[in-house]
Amino acid sequence: MPPHLDLKKLEQMWEAQDRWQLMSWGLRQRQGLIFRRHFLNATEHLKDRFRILLGRFLQKRAEKQFQDMMDLIKNFDADQEQPG
Repeated sequence: MPPHLDLKKLEQMWEAQDRWQLMSWGLRQRQGLIFRRHFLNATEHLKDRFRILLGRFLQKRAEKQFQDMMDLIKNFDADQEQPG
């Protein structure tokens, strides 16, 4: 066997390569988990903001509907009094 293909050295190189591949896989998994956590936090923040905006919108719509109903009632009474 040629000296540069020493079995011990090949095994050591393969072990080192396996360690690096395992470490690389672990780091990719870690980065994936970090990304998911940040994504979920961001969507949670957006959901909170959306709830606030939706609440304001519904409140303004309810106020407008109430005002329209009040105007209708006032105008209905005024319309009934006018001879038609």
